[in-house]
Amino acid sequence: MQTTANTKAIINYRIKTTLWLTITALVLLPPFAINNFIQARYSVGLTALIIIVILFLQAWNIYQGRDSQKLAVAGLVPAMIVFLAICFQNQQIIGALWCYPIILVFHFILPRRLAIYANICMLIVAVPFAWYTLDPSLAVRVTVTLLAVTIFSAIFVLIIEDQQQELEQKESQRRDSMASASHELRTPLATMMAQIEAMRDGVRPLDQKQLTSLFGSVEHLNNLVEDLFVLSLADIKALTCHKDSVNFSAILNETVNSAKSKLEDHNLTVVNTVDDAILIDGDIRRLRQIIDNLLENCCRYSTPGGLVYISLKKRNDSFVELKITDTGPGVSNTELALLFDRFYRADRSRSRQYGGSGLGLPLIKALVEVHEGKVKAFHATEGGLGISIKFPMFNNI
Repeated sequence: MQTTANTKAIINYRIKTTLWLTITALVLLPPFAINNFIQARYSVGLTALIIIVILFLQAWNIYQGRDSQKLAVAGLVPAMIVFLAICFQNQQIIGALWCYPIILVFHFILPRRLAIYANICMLIVAVPFAWYTLDPSLAVRVTVTLLAVTIFSAIFVLIIEDQQQELEQKESQRRDSMASASHELRTPLATMMAQIEAMRDGVRPLDQKQLTSLFGSVEHLNNLVEDLFVLSLADIKALTCHKDSVNFSAILNETVNSAKSKLEDHNLTVVNTVDDAILIDGDIRRLRQIIDNLLENCCRYSTPGGLVYISLKKRNDSFVELKITDTGPGVSNTELALLFDRFYRADRSRSRQYGGSGLGLPLIKALVEVHEGKVKAFHATEGGLGISIKFPMFNNI
């Protein structure tokens, strides 16, 4: 099975952590072992020496790029538990102190499930020894502290893993976006170059028709670059809008009326249900851009002869909701979850045919979020796709 990018990131994080913990232990443990041999605590010194050997082999395996997990599970974990029991027996409260770094080591060098198993085994050994060798008040403190450190270590490592996965996922999305962006930019550029070369060589005449075609390619390229620029601003939290109290109902009606001829060209009928005079804090240009993109999606992906339902209503939770649904075709549950990913196309062949770049819905999401709104896609009862957008209502307080 191929290892995913996220799994590789976690493995890499564990390897680095294990290596540094190993080097630290190799620096601190030899003086401890020598001191115990000098004080005639040979069992403690001997188990410390065994752990030093295992750690050295582990560090060497990591340096050679080999898997050190089996050595940790089969050698290091049992050796550390035996070491802990012997330290309890010989050093009592000093032995209890060794529990805490051992717990941290287990959770940092082992995968989550193995770390939990190793931690449970250690507690099974440590807690009875604490109650056997220490007085009850100290034994209670040691037991409670061990449980607290166990829970803290598990949560801490879980947070680190989640952050590592999130960073790796963002890096993977960035790489995919760069590759997709270069591909999308290459297509209109290649078309333009071919047209210009044909006109230069006299294969095609330099007339109004060719200039109109070139202008269309330049316009498409310009729109694509503008969309990428807006999304890049959204990524770094620098996307802004000039919000003011606006009549969203009027903006919606005007934008739909402007797009009616295009909708009719695609043989789509609009069913409009809009409450009067709904006020929100918004940027008129950005709001029109959101509506235009939604209607453009309907034109591209709705079956000719279908219906487009548009509604704008006040809700009881201080929000207004814009819904645009169509009669189909719809998308699968898997596709529904991916619609707001950049450059994703539910039907790539149709998107290519009608010029979709896969940036429309991600752009809508970025523009809605800068208005402090929420957007989601859902399966429309009419059979197609539905988009719901909620904006906070205007508050004049």
